[in-house]
Amino acid sequence: MILMCPLKEAARDAPNLLAILSKEVSFTFAEFDRYVDAITPSFQIQAPSSVFLIAQFFAAWRRGLPIFPINPRQPIAPQIMPPSSPSLLLYTSGSTASPKIARLSLANLIANASSAIPAVNLKPQDQWRLTLPLYHVGGIGIAMRCILARATIVLDDSPHITHLSYIPTHLYRATPIYPQLRCLLLGGAPIVGSYPNHLPIYTTYGLTE
Repeated sequence: MILMCPLKEAARDAPNLLAILSKEVSFTFAEFDRYVDAITPSFQIQAPSSVFLIAQFFAAWRRGLPIFPINPRQPIAPQIMPPSSPSLLLYTSGSTASPKIARLSLANLIANASSAIPAVNLKPQDQWRLTLPLYHVGGIGIAMRCILARATIVLDDSPHITHLSYIPTHLYRATPIYPQLRCLLLGGAPIVGSYPNHLPIYTTYGLTE
């Protein structure tokens, strides 16, 4: 089955809704779709911004190419020649052993995001702050959920944030104050102790695989 690009579908169905918001730039779904069309995927890049990296994901996927985002603070990734079917290559966390490379298809990413959207009540024009890195499945999950739900990926801050993804350390350091917050997705590590019970916390557990 050939999948249509989720961003292309969003641009067709909701062209004027806000797709990405940051201090420097904002894109509607139609504008971001045109931006992605103008990008030529690069074999090896250092993305200057999260906007550019998200655009690289979709530019590569539209051409049937896999993308392998890595933490720039980690050693250079091994040279590998994956088969053409994966859309995304990601290191696993390596919590209990050496990190592995997980190979995910676009269908995997869409299915995962689609099942999460109703669970966290994500709606068009909601705003999800990108609090997790895009070399981690959590950050990519935020982007994919927002594209599919026609919600906004917020790269910096906004008073209208409705959704957040946190690891427990985030919560221990500071309590988020967003009047419109409806979901704080919390996971990625053991939750030690208590957290403010007024927050709309959804605990989650997932594997890159």
